[in-house]
Amino acid sequence: LSPGARVELVGLNGPVKIETSGTKTAEVYIERTASTQEALDRRKVTIEANANSLRIRGEKEAGFISRLFGSSASERVTLKLPRQITLYGKGVNGSFTSSDIDGAVEIAGINGRVQIANAAGRATFKGVNGSIVVGLKKLDMEGVTLNGINGNIELQLASDVNADFDAR
Repeated sequence: LSPGARVELVGLNGPVKIETSGTKTAEVYIERTASTQEALDRRKVTIEANANSLRIRGEKEAGFISRLFGSSASERVTLKLPRQITLYGKGVNGSFTSSDIDGAVEIAGINGRVQIANAAGRATFKGVNGSIVVGLKKLDMEGVTLNGINGNIELQLASDVNADFDAR
């Protein structure tokens, strides 16, 4: 992945763990589980990648009756990524954790704990049903937005971060 590449994780049913380092490559590990092969077959996970982006998307299960009465599949996603990325996560039913990121973070619709070791730039968290712990080593003019968080919020600011705090 090139520096600043966008990494998107959308519609996943299970925990997401991101480990970053000084590498330029991305490694994707997805463990899918279900009680039956039929449940696995009903739910697909797609991966799209190029030098500027990595997209991992869980597709909704087809059929109302099978969703209502059938067992569903889940995914455990582990990514090993370059540190210089922009991270976007939406609609994840599980915890969402990441080590250091040299880029912006946008997280929405997460049903679980969110933990970002360090981010730089803009940070947006909306619709999180769980606690948030986020380290911020640098902020841009857009700062941090927290909206609709159902849990504790812990912001860990680097000692040289200069910011105003406005809670409404």
